[in-house]
Amino acid sequence: MNFNRPGFLLAAGFLLAVILIFSVQKSYAAGPGLLVLSKEPLKGQALNVENTFMAASQKYNVPIEILRAIGWVESHWDMRSGQESSDHAYGVMGLRSSEWSKSLDRSIAVSGFNAENVKTDLQSNVFAGAALLADIAKQQNISGRDLESWAPAVVGYEELTDPKLADIAVQLIYGAILNGMGRSFPDGSILAIAPIKISVDRARSFIKK
Repeated sequence: MNFNRPGFLLAAGFLLAVILIFSVQKSYAAGPGLLVLSKEPLKGQALNVENTFMAASQKYNVPIEILRAIGWVESHWDMRSGQESSDHAYGVMGLRSSEWSKSLDRSIAVSGFNAENVKTDLQSNVFAGAALLADIAKQQNISGRDLESWAPAVVGYEELTDPKLADIAVQLIYGAILNGMGRSFPDGSILAIAPIKISVDRARSFIKK
């Protein structure tokens, strides 16, 4: 999502897609908050996306909840077939190389991944985004499982210097964690993340210090 375009403030009203949780059978033994919406195990594209978030979280020691939420707000977990979006973003993690955002370039520098792979390959894209988030968090001395305390790193990831836009970004990304996320994929598989009890206002407080 382009936080710097004039239409962003209007678009912010559309926070999340509605998640239709029609039959929660059990908790899946994977990332925090994962729901399985049928008796079938997580599979296909949904499994691939969740496993990628999990692996990136473990490799770079960043919370999977933050990675999922950034990916959700940026792309609804869509690689867009490797194509650049209308707001110059690539892949699930919304990495950009434009006059106002260099997150793609920065993620490549800290991860060592090939630029074309980061644009077109799910694992490379999510891992590069996670590497960038981890690098920003390290610079800001952020670590651990206190999700709200990661808000300054989220703002750094989105490269936002305007306080109002930074605040909206935090509300969107932490709102996704609080309210839950979910979608179906072209192969019919479904990935749904249950709401996780956090305080959006507390997250916002970390960027107002």
